[in-house]
Amino acid sequence: MRGFEDPGRAPTQADLDSLVGAARSVAVRGVLSSDEVLYETDDPSELVSLRDALRIEGAIGHCMCLGTLAFMFSRDGEDFEGVTLHHGESLRWDPFFYSASLVEPDLILDWLSAHGMPDARQEYEDNRRGAEAAAEVRERWHAAMPSALESLWPSMSAPSREWPEVADAMRRLHPDPVERARILLEWFGQGEGPWSGHPSYESVPEWCLLQTPLNVLLDATRGEPQTDSLRAGAARLFGGWDFGKHRSRDLGRIPRDLQLRLLEHALRSTDEDNCARAQRAFGA
Repeated sequence: MRGFEDPGRAPTQADLDSLVGAARSVAVRGVLSSDEVLYETDDPSELVSLRDALRIEGAIGHCMCLGTLAFMFSRDGEDFEGVTLHHGESLRWDPFFYSASLVEPDLILDWLSAHGMPDARQEYEDNRRGAEAAAEVRERWHAAMPSALESLWPSMSAPSREWPEVADAMRRLHPDPVERARILLEWFGQGEGPWSGHPSYESVPEWCLLQTPLNVLLDATRGEPQTDSLRAGAARLFGGWDFGKHRSRDLGRIPRDLQLRLLEHALRSTDEDNCARAQRAFGA
């Protein structure tokens, strides 16, 4: 097997055709239950329709999952290596490291459904809806970002754990530390999901706030006007894993009346993990 340092060349349609075109039969199996044959045929017309459905258009990197279904092609009783279907939208087979994107996923999904295997389409549709929902959440977060940081959005979108360029820009744009902390708290409070396990771009204001002295954070949190996003951002910051891990002493210095107000706000969440984190952080 090739290492990550030498992934080799990307697969082509000609590579796939040389495998599929020579096949005399195919058995479709579940990847996690490879002994179970879901469908098998040696009908030439079925093989032609399958070959026509497996059209690729270039590499998309290496999918880390094992795949959903495996097409095991054979010629004269000799098994070839299987071609695995990933999320209904890409294929991978040995000796290639890269996955190849399907030109029209509907073609293979329709073929599978017509032969009694509709789960692949269900997975594809679920993934598509999930991707659309994630894109909407990302766009709402982007829209809530301070507009002056727009030029830095590409760096926020890339995986990272530190964003000093954002902190520097905020200091230049908002020299008053309390005002700056309030803006960051309001932004951090725009997250719609869990306090942990969120996209890395949601950690940008948190990272900046973690560099901020406690007295500044408290002044910003208690400032007027009081808004839902301000309270949400403060509860998320103080109740989050990073603050508890790296600033546990400061956590104990938050006035009790403020802790209770933040706890009350946090407990409105429908996310059970967020509620549990708030209860641990604020001593309930």
